[in-house]
Amino acid sequence: MTTSARLALALLAATLLTGGLAACGESAEEKAKSNVCDATADIQKQVNALEGLTLSSGAVDQAQQRLEAIDNDLQKIGDNAGELTGEFKSQVQQATQAFSQTVKSVGSSLGQGLNLSGAEAQITGALQSLASSYQQAFADVKC
Repeated sequence: MTTSARLALALLAATLLTGGLAACGESAEEKAKSNVCDATADIQKQVNALEGLTLSSGAVDQAQQRLEAIDNDLQKIGDNAGELTGEFKSQVQQATQAFSQTVKSVGSSLGQGLNLSGAEAQITGALQSLASSYQQAFADVKC
């Protein structure tokens, strides 16, 4: 085999090997979608926990901690949305925008001074509203 044939063969092998290794990695869009899906799964977990919350001395604090976790997840979704494309990107952006408004509203109502006689009804109503909003907002986002 001539030197030029060996060189050509070596270049071909290196190209194939490099291409094969590159194909094993996640694209930026795939990674972003994975991050978005992880965040939406965590939001669902937080919403479920909030729905099961019972009135106790620490209920408002627990609710606020879970709302902060949801807010962090929404931020994670926003940070990754730029890497998404097509219909999935549109669905994620619409869902995030709609659900964010409810999260802010619920967080605001829980942050206001609550009297004990009306606290349970107010918390329960706010958390039911949050769960319903999540279901409606993210219904079309399929991970």
